[in-house]
Amino acid sequence: MSAIDPLEILVVDDDDGDRALVRRLLAKGRRPARVHEVRSADAAWAFDAVVPDVVLLDHLLPGDSGLSVLSDLKRRWPRAAFILMTGQGDEDIAKSAIQRGATEYVAKRALDLTALDRLLQNAMAMAELHWRLEEQRRELAIFCDVLVHDLKAPIRAVRTLAEQVAEDLTEGQTGEAMRGHALLGEAAGKLGALVDSLAEHIRFDGDQRWAEVDVADLLASVCWVLRPDIKESGAKVSVDVGVAQVHGSGPQLEQLLRNLVANALKHGGADVEVEVAVRESADGLEMTVSDNGVGVPAHLLERIFEPFSRVTSDVPGSGLGLATCRKIAERHGGRIWCESRPKEGATFRVILPRRSGTADATLREAS
Repeated sequence: MSAIDPLEILVVDDDDGDRALVRRLLAKGRRPARVHEVRSADAAWAFDAVVPDVVLLDHLLPGDSGLSVLSDLKRRWPRAAFILMTGQGDEDIAKSAIQRGATEYVAKRALDLTALDRLLQNAMAMAELHWRLEEQRRELAIFCDVLVHDLKAPIRAVRTLAEQVAEDLTEGQTGEAMRGHALLGEAAGKLGALVDSLAEHIRFDGDQRWAEVDVADLLASVCWVLRPDIKESGAKVSVDVGVAQVHGSGPQLEQLLRNLVANALKHGGADVEVEVAVRESADGLEMTVSDNGVGVPAHLLERIFEPFSRVTSDVPGSGLGLATCRKIAERHGGRIWCESRPKEGATFRVILPRRSGTADATLREAS
């Protein structure tokens, strides 16, 4: 988000007067904002008009408390800044709020234009820093797993084959040395592919360039890059474009679709058929990639999105492709899942929220 984009702010408070105060202050603030209002924790959980940048959450809600729902809402919107509001200042509540994921805490009696501007600026900076630290921690854990587990085997194979080739050459067994040399090349290739997959998984950490991306161009680029794989598999790939543009990072969205189509090509049936569609749905913008392959067992439908998880060892791959897809979908405020039955193919669905710019300037939802 650039500095001139309006903030999407969700106010969760059952007090009409308090919401009106926050709305007036936000209207006068330094940063333009679109204000969305709900009265209860249930309404906050059901809210899906946009992905909020900031959530102003009242501590006392009908039948619930802001503290009790804070952790769940934080998991739903991990990049959002959460500011807990109370009628009176309370250090114990403030401590609990921070422990459960709140970025800032404020007593309503202390709210004025200066205080709210400062709160928003600090909360968003802290939320972004926390997100990046968590993402780096996850990436470090993945990298350590690669070093400990996945790089060991190909490195060991390269070392063993190199020793064998040297021994064959010493003994004058040129034919054996040539065969060993070929195997050495294969092992090095697998090692390089694994490193490339890892690089793709972490390469977009600093990419914050968001814009309107032409969907037809996006899919054309995916098919162009994958044309050797499509030709080799003899696959029939059909594309259905139901929307003109999608808001997000072009390189990341292309990587997401490329990984899904490549996965479908690898796991397709004898006569590979892949269907790709991008269209509007009730929940937002939906991308689907379907194949006619072996399908995914029910117990693996969630696990396949974890790093290094694979449905079968018969198909080559690093096990990072779908993990990268999930990472990109979540970075766009969306989600990804798989629908499948064994032997009946699989459909991967990605839902991205509608661009916040399509929302009304002020949206109020009461429940």
